[in-house]
Amino acid sequence: MKEKFLITVKAAIILLFIANSCLAQDRQYEFNLVTSTDNTPLGKIMAIAQDSRGYLWFADNRNGLIRYDGYKMLRFGSNLSDPNSLGVVQLQTVYADDEDKIWVGGNGLDQYNLRTGIFTHYRNNENDSSSLVNAGVNVILKDRQGSIWIGTEKGLDCLDEKTGKFRHFNHDQSNPNSLSSDNIRAIYEDHRGELWIGTGMEFFKDDDGGLNRMIDKKNGKFIRYLKDPKNPNSLVNNKVRAIFEDSRGIFWIGTGGDGLHTMDREKGTFKRHFYNPKRPDQLSRPAVKNRDWADHISFIREDGAGAIWIGTCFAGLNAYDPKTRKITHFESSNGFPDKSAWNAFTSRDGVLWITSQWEEKLYRDDPFHINISHFKTGIASNDFHEDNKGNIWIGGMQSGLIERPKNNFDTFNIIHLPKIQTHHQVENTVLSIYEDQKGLFWLGTSDGVQIYDPSTKIFTRFDQDPENRDEGKTWVNSINADSRGRLWFSSAEGVTVMNPKTGVLKHFYHSAKDSNSLSENGAIQWMEDKSGNIWLGTWNFNGLNRLGNGDSVFKHYLPEYRINSLYTDSFGIVWAGTHIGLFRYDKSSDTFHLVTDPQ
Repeated sequence: MKEKFLITVKAAIILLFIANSCLAQDRQYEFNLVTSTDNTPLGKIMAIAQDSRGYLWFADNRNGLIRYDGYKMLRFGSNLSDPNSLGVVQLQTVYADDEDKIWVGGNGLDQYNLRTGIFTHYRNNENDSSSLVNAGVNVILKDRQGSIWIGTEKGLDCLDEKTGKFRHFNHDQSNPNSLSSDNIRAIYEDHRGELWIGTGMEFFKDDDGGLNRMIDKKNGKFIRYLKDPKNPNSLVNNKVRAIFEDSRGIFWIGTGGDGLHTMDREKGTFKRHFYNPKRPDQLSRPAVKNRDWADHISFIREDGAGAIWIGTCFAGLNAYDPKTRKITHFESSNGFPDKSAWNAFTSRDGVLWITSQWEEKLYRDDPFHINISHFKTGIASNDFHEDNKGNIWIGGMQSGLIERPKNNFDTFNIIHLPKIQTHHQVENTVLSIYEDQKGLFWLGTSDGVQIYDPSTKIFTRFDQDPENRDEGKTWVNSINADSRGRLWFSSAEGVTVMNPKTGVLKHFYHSAKDSNSLSENGAIQWMEDKSGNIWLGTWNFNGLNRLGNGDSVFKHYLPEYRINSLYTDSFGIVWAGTHIGLFRYDKSSDTFHLVTDPQ
């Protein structure tokens, strides 16, 4: 039967609707565990970055560098026989710059060029004072001037990519304008272009560390900010690992102990936000674990919805809502299964990625996620339509037209189609719904076109192709209106366009003798682009047809491809989804190109 190819497309689904109340609901936190996509489990993810192409990069301290596209993970490991492979082991950090280069730090510094697929290695050379310092690399950042800053266990290095030479900045006990410590734990550039350096190993029980503001990059001058027991406007602790400026311009500093601060950069003072057990919902980090002197703030980040996240090494994490000024705590609670948080990253879609310390897990929380109400009807559905009154209409498979009233979403009114004597095995099936300006529903059904008037509940049969006696014409899989107000009817036996003002019908069929005709009668995908061209996609591997605005002949594309979907984006670019992948139309060359992941 000619209608069978459409039945396979219109699979049975469970109806999904976004209830109006969803938009008014409180923020929903949902921490989804991210697992390996191959047989090698993830190690501890030390850091995360995102490149210009959208890929996420994970610094896995056991398995090397990982590229993640949301579905698959590609691993880059060390190969001693290949000098162009990853050289760093026990990765500590990863950074993606704006020139398609991925920087990896650990027991050295590597640069991976996305365009060439080659790793460049930077190592210490004891005979070259301008080489990388001989120490582990903890953090990497590229500033606005294009300099690469590398925070190590033995000071701050700056790489000039053009020369490949490093400048070194170190703590000098005799120079108060030098770094306060050589153990670099954080590098941050604020919106003014100023560099901030957090120092002090958080797991060492000493006072080494401090926050440093770089005031002279050429000569390496810094202003130090240190803990002062006599000054309530100083840092609580010298172990500075978290530096962050949020979208409102607030500057956050996280240290060891109960060390959540906001800083007034003009005055050089700090406001301390201590944990108050009587007010656990007010701004603070989670309560410090008494037995864990090394407990510290491991990160401060902002997600796409504006929530400020404060992670700790031993006490879970807090989410702060600046609008309500309330804290939500997560520590094996509220959906977060872990007790620690080591690092976090906000991807460009606003999703927060969190790595944990002790369980060595990776989680993602989408602030824009909304739980969608679902309703089981037991009905296979072909099409959905919301009318001008807000009622939902569903085209059912062998179940007619279903109405879901706006004011009674628990009700499904089933309206059976008029019984028509045909030889179809599939009856009472609505494949497409179109509502015209008069509020009438044009229904593409398994028995032709029916016009339904919701006000009178009367059906009127319409023959879109009266001269065609082929039974396939009654299987009308889509009805659409173009920008000129014309109605297009696609059936298993050709396409018809009607001028609603005159009622004149024009038909398009496939003809083996005419290379300018439709490539196939069964066109199941219809779309009008921004230039007024009509695109028709076929199911039986006969490609895509374009009817130019005002033309009567078709141009054919993607022969031998099944066209599953068509779309025009805001730039006017035409996209075609096929059985083997996604194609993008290039207007200048009048061809379609397969979209593939760059390697």
